[in-house]
Parts: sequence; structure tokens; C-alpha cells
Amino acid sequence: HHAEGVLTLPVDCVRFEDNRAYIYLEKEGFAQKTFVTLGMTDEAVYEITSGLTAADRVISTWHPNLTDGAAVAVQ
Repeated sequence: HHAEGVLTLPVDCVRFEDNRAYIYLEKEGFAQKTFVTLGMTDEAVYEITSGLTAADRVISTWHPNLTDGAAVAVQ
């Protein structure tokens, strides 16, 4: 179970680089690589304790061409 008011993301949204967690956000039509701090986790979701706000649009579909600054289409 999770703490009240804490943002969570499906584990598929979170990637790792040098043991640091990151996600991609959609900002004005482009992907923005954003490092986040993880809290509790279970098999399905990670708690995100910093680096993400409720207003952020997380790119949840992973694609090999998804890189920082890549153009993305919002669906």
C-alpha cells in the first residue's frame, strides 16, 4: 500500500541510468528526460517522491527512439 498523496507510476514508465531512476515527460511536444526519486514500490508501481508533479504529463509508452528532446505526439 502507498502513502496518501504520493504520486505513483507503473514500473514500465521508469528507466534507470547508473542506478538513478528517470522518466520522460512531455513538454510542449518534446520528450524531457527527468530524474526522479523513488519511494516504496511493489510489482506494479513505484512511488515517486521527488521530480514529478501531478500536472506533469508522463510518457508511458516506451519506444527505442525515445530520447531527451525527441518530438512526441500526444494521444
